[in-house]
Amino acid sequence: RQILDQFLVRPDFPWEHSARYQSYGTFRHASNRKWFALIMNVKRTVLHKDGTPDLLDVMNLKIRPQEAEQLHRIPGIYPAYHMNHRLWISVVLDDSLADEAILALIKTSYHLTE
Repeated sequence: RQILDQFLVRPDFPWEHSARYQSYGTFRHASNRKWFALIMNVKRTVLHKDGTPDLLDVMNLKIRPQEAEQLHRIPGIYPAYHMNHRLWISVVLDDSLADEAILALIKTSYHLTE
């Protein structure tokens, strides 16, 4: 709801006909159709590398490359799943990060993809 209120963008589901990825949603700029956020449900092991099969809701967001190392040290933020690790992060959507921190990261991603 916050993304809709702040950026006037609703998610779209480009893989809605895929059994495996149908719940993956993207938030795109209306003007250039570039993603600024991708929401997925992934196995915990793809981030933690611990073999745990539990599922996690994550959001991939674009970042400034010079901030990648610092952001990767924050609990709940990982090198992006299935995207360039220097340019994108995966943020776990649980209580690891405050909503305000996630919204700030979304805002940065939005501006970097304009």
